[in-house]
Parts: sequence; structure tokens; C-alpha cells
Amino acid sequence: MLSASNQDYDNKTIFVIDNNSIDSSWLNIQKASEVIEPKTTYNKVDKKYFHSSLKNFIIKSVSADIYCIVPGNIILKKTKISTAVNNILEKYADFIYNDYLTQDDIYISRFSYDKERLLKYPSWPDSYCITKRVLDKIGNYNDKISSGDDYDILLKCTDIGLAIHVPTALEKKFDKKEDDNLTQNINTILHNAKIRMNG
Repeated sequence: MLSASNQDYDNKTIFVIDNNSIDSSWLNIQKASEVIEPKTTYNKVDKKYFHSSLKNFIIKSVSADIYCIVPGNIILKKTKISTAVNNILEKYADFIYNDYLTQDDIYISRFSYDKERLLKYPSWPDSYCITKRVLDKIGNYNDKISSGDDYDILLKCTDIGLAIHVPTALEKKFDKKEDDNLTQNINTILHNAKIRMNG
């Protein structure tokens, strides 16, 4: 949330979803969202959504020209959204993705998502930006998929739109398995946010 709030692109709406957690961590997340970005919309959904249906929930809940989908284990560089917006405006792109750093600062380069490669090696970027105009043309994500991602969305994007790979690490990905102490992490975010706001 802090990295989303700190983006150098101001015309944004931050939409936080707690996907039906069963412990009290959602209270800390809600508190963090209020401290970090008062304009944040926080949602705790009543049922467990799968990847595709969760994305559809976001699209139906927030009216926007561009959606930047970011999982909770990703920290964004401050130029993430502005880089995507520039590519969308200047090159009329519809799907923007980028390289990333691991939690140990190892640089990982993503390959270009052309159709032939996708059919042979299905994969999906952890975070990306996609335009509403291309979703209107190809339809939203497939709600019937109960696990994994909707690779057809990306294939359809390459058919009728332009997918652009930005060869720059614009985010840092943390291993979810080593990120079990959510309350401690959220408290650290709250502490840092208060320092930033009070400073």
C-alpha cells in the first residue's frame, strides 16, 4: 500500500481487497490503509475469490481507464504506474509488464509475451497494467477458473492489442512463504507511514 501511495503518478485510486482472511490481520491492513492513504478504498470480501473472479470484482467495483493489478507480496518502484501510462498513451499499448527484483535483489528479466511463446510456456507476470478498452473488447477474466490465471486474457491481448515488456525492474517480489508474520510487517508499514506523514 505504501509503495502504491508513493507513486509519482497522482491520478489514481487505491483499492485494497482482503480476500476473506480468517485471522485478525485484516484489521491491521485496514488501519494501515487509512494511515498511508486516506483516499484508499478498503474491502474485506465475505467469500474466498479465485484469481480471475477477484480481478473481475475489482474491475466491477472501480471505474478506471487502466487497472494495475498488484498482489500483496509486491513492492512497487515509484515510477511503475507512470511508466505504464506513458507506454499506453505514446504507443497505444494495452498490456504493460516489467522485470523485477527478488527479495535478495536478484534481477529477473521476463521474456516477451508473444503468442507462440505463450502457447509453449504459459506464464503470467505477478503485477501488470491493463486497459479498460481492451477488457471491453475481449471480455473480463474467466470466473470459472478455480486455480491459476486466465492465460487466454493475455493471448487475446496479443491478438487485438499491444503487449509491451518494459526491460526495467519496476517492482520487488517477496517470497510469500517467508512472509508469514503479516502483523509485524503491517506494523512496520504503519510506523514508517507515520514517520513519513509526521515528518
